[in-house]
Amino acid sequence: MSIRIGIVLIAVAAGAGAEDYLNPPGEPGSPETRMRTLNEVQAAQPISSLPFAITNSGSYIVVGPLTGASGSNGISILADHVTLDLNGFCLTGGAGTQYGIEIPGSQVSITIRNGALRNWGLYGIYAASVDNSVFSGLTSISNGWGANCSGILVGKNNLVSDCVSAGSKSFGIATGTGSTLRDCKVYGNNSRGISAADGSTVTGCSAYDNADTGIAAYGGSTISKCMAYENLSEGIFGQSCVIRDCAAYNNTGNGIEATFCTVEACSVSDNHGHGIYASSAVVSHCT
Repeated sequence: MSIRIGIVLIAVAAGAGAEDYLNPPGEPGSPETRMRTLNEVQAAQPISSLPFAITNSGSYIVVGPLTGASGSNGISILADHVTLDLNGFCLTGGAGTQYGIEIPGSQVSITIRNGALRNWGLYGIYAASVDNSVFSGLTSISNGWGANCSGILVGKNNLVSDCVSAGSKSFGIATGTGSTLRDCKVYGNNSRGISAADGSTVTGCSAYDNADTGIAAYGGSTISKCMAYENLSEGIFGQSCVIRDCAAYNNTGNGIEATFCTVEACSVSDNHGHGIYASSAVVSHCT
């Protein structure tokens, strides 16, 4: 008997809640009951050709693979509070092209995500003065060949996550102070793979076959759970940093070079220079 009472109570409660959903907010066919498109729910302006300049805040989405024109950028962002979704597509440069994505001013609250930039004459992404922004799921391939530029360059207090940068004429990824690089991969770049300014966090990243140091960070930064191998200089370089739970092997220079650093629980092997070269540093629990 008690079980039947419980079922009745639940049915009554469910029925009372369901009435709200069974009664539409207006007459059939009225604006209140009309189905809305995805763009109406979360409006995003489509980008279907290059060059394209974003001059207003809002969301923008690339709707197909696009190719740049000689003498032009791919996409320029000239406003704050912009979300740019590459939608899995590639922006491809070519002879005489400039920046894949350029943000020339001190914009804030920019999000760029989910796509690739290939073969631009200058930077793949140039955002040197951009702060407090997010760059995620991006791939930069063979950019910067025209002027010794990097794949991805961003300013201060930014998040760079799940990005790949390969074959750039200069750095793979370079960030300003206070930034976080997470789960990124850099390889085959003509200078450093990753260069992180003071107060940065570099975690879960890998760097290999770069023409200079694999991963470098400075002043109060932390490098953790990273791997650097087969780079043509040091695997990992830190100055006034914490380097923890990292691996470095078969680098042409030192596996880890650290000045005024703490180096903990790292593993190094088969480097052509020293395994760990430390100056005014604390080294513990390393192999």
